[in-house]
Amino acid sequence: MKRKTLIIVLNLLIVLGIGMSNGFAQENSNDLKDKKITLKLKDKPLSTVFLHLMVKYDVPIGMEGSTLENENADYVFNTNLPYRIPGSTLVDSPYVIKNHLLTVDVENASLETVMNEIVKQMKNYKWEINDEVVNIIPTIGRDKRYEKLLALNIDNFSFRKNFPIGQIRNDLLDLPEIKKFLSENKILSTKQRAFIGNVSRLLPAEMNYSNLTLRELLNKITKIKRGGWLLRQSYLFGSAEEEYIEIDI
Repeated sequence: MKRKTLIIVLNLLIVLGIGMSNGFAQENSNDLKDKKITLKLKDKPLSTVFLHLMVKYDVPIGMEGSTLENENADYVFNTNLPYRIPGSTLVDSPYVIKNHLLTVDVENASLETVMNEIVKQMKNYKWEINDEVVNIIPTIGRDKRYEKLLALNIDNFSFRKNFPIGQIRNDLLDLPEIKKFLSENKILSTKQRAFIGNVSRLLPAEMNYSNLTLRELLNKITKIKRGGWLLRQSYLFGSAEEEYIEIDI
């Protein structure tokens, strides 16, 4: 009798635990969505808008690029937080962007309102929150191969604490699952970076992950290192005969 009672209690605790866990996850997601944002930006590139969100409001952002932007850098952004002296002005990328400029003029608005305004102006994209990270996904021009790559299962990934975050991207490209996928799809990769950023910054916590998709891994890494991640066709490398992928994190 006592054993049966104990089993019932344990099962109840497990159910409650799952419910509480899901509740906390939902609460965290809502906390991010409801985060209050003030931005006064007129005719600025996406990189500038994301820079303010990532640095000033600690909003993690992951983006899968549309094939409609393969030939330009209009929607490229620095995924790593910049070197910055406290109180100094945020300095964006050196690339001159003249098209697809965005205007965001909000005061104490929710992040949900801000992201709705951003994707409305971007067009061809939607946004959602996964693993407490804002994910931007193409609605038009989505490359099926990149979609499959993000859904690729990764057996194991680890990265030690107090090691430069610039090495994270290199370690990802060396994963056997990613190397095999790129080889089978005749896609090349490069470890050269379009942006430098503060890639010598040391990771604040150890990472050990297993049995998760590449998207989930990119989101989890971003939560720890901060900033963002970007997956798209490289606009700096490649030709009609050779396609390069850009996995920036």
